[in-house]
Amino acid sequence: MPLPTPNQTRNVDFSAMSEKGPPAYNDIVVQVDELSFNDLVEGDLSENSVGPKGENAEKLYADAAEWFKKGASQGSAYAQNSLGVLYREGKGVQQSYSMAKEWFLKAADQGYVDAEFNLGLLHENGQGVPLDLHQAVEWFLKATDQGSNAAQFKMGVLCSRGKGVPQDDQKAAEWYLKAAMQGNVTAQFNLGLLYCQEQGALQDYPKAMQWFLKAADQGHVSSLCSIGLMYNQGQGVEQNYQKAMEWYLKAARQGDATAQYNIGSCYQNGKGVPQDYLKAMGWFTKAACQGYADAEYIMGELYRTGNGPPKDFQKAMKWYLKAAHQGHVDAQFFVGAMFHLGKDVPVDYPKAMEWHTKSANQGQVSSQCSLGIMYQHGHGVPVDLEKARDWYLKAAEQGDDCAIKSLEELSKHS
Repeated sequence: MPLPTPNQTRNVDFSAMSEKGPPAYNDIVVQVDELSFNDLVEGDLSENSVGPKGENAEKLYADAAEWFKKGASQGSAYAQNSLGVLYREGKGVQQSYSMAKEWFLKAADQGYVDAEFNLGLLHENGQGVPLDLHQAVEWFLKATDQGSNAAQFKMGVLCSRGKGVPQDDQKAAEWYLKAAMQGNVTAQFNLGLLYCQEQGALQDYPKAMQWFLKAADQGHVSSLCSIGLMYNQGQGVEQNYQKAMEWYLKAARQGDATAQYNIGSCYQNGKGVPQDYLKAMGWFTKAACQGYADAEYIMGELYRTGNGPPKDFQKAMKWYLKAAHQGHVDAQFFVGAMFHLGKDVPVDYPKAMEWHTKSANQGQVSSQCSLGIMYQHGHGVPVDLEKARDWYLKAAEQGDDCAIKSLEELSKHS
């Protein structure tokens, strides 16, 4: 019996290929992880996609690869595309982008939409082919012509970022809308983000809320948090801190670090709940333990100020450093300040200079002023009044009183 053509069912039952036959494709799927395996075959390999797990995963992939090879050799575009994905990911076969491209091309020559999309991914990422965003766009557009919501979503991303096409939020919204109308949850979320940009020409808070709600109905965790934020800020809805907290909790209970941080902020500031620094700290800790930089920074603040826990500069430094290493500009300032002043750590001017410079180069005004002080007084560096003046000027341009006074002092002695 010949295999189904590309226009027939995609859940091919390979047991028809021999008298005894292997497990049907769907049987393999059930044994591993239906959603993740289907995502793998269809090329949806987002950072949240995971493949089959467990001791039998390697054998299951290898079995699938053997039967996809048989199907591919008989001309099944579905099997050809599936085999291409396995080669791309190195599942059940030795990883090979060139082999992936070969099988994707065979399937795409038959008009198989997922293969067209997957070829776009190869060109976008330079896998097995030279990186070529324009070629990627051509393949994605072929897939959109057949209604692929994954390709529609991808075109939205490319238009939003200006990759391979001119940057155009309006066109991005049009592509996201096509995918969102097919139920693509990430497209629904991204539409919400476009509509709630503070400075964006597309700003429309009620529409943003509409799309966040649609995505939330599908369990999209970041949308749950975004709805909470809109209630918190009164964007598209009447401001309601209690409802904000309700939505944050829905996301936080699923491990969303942003929502956990936002709940901590609500407790810290008494918004929608009685002010409670200890509860705030509990939620900040949850987010910080996931590497959420703002939460790491605020943990440093709580330990430095003693709001919630007892003052503990060593613990403050530990949390500030975690955030600082992620580029958090205010955390970098406090790390620099603590090394500069010796707050429960030995004075270390070179480290103070290093962290203040990182922060100052991102425009952090207190670090700019601190660098002026270090150059003016020779803290770890030779006295250099010109460099001191330069840094004071940068801070003074942002209205820093300390820098303005320091410039006046320098002028008196010049």
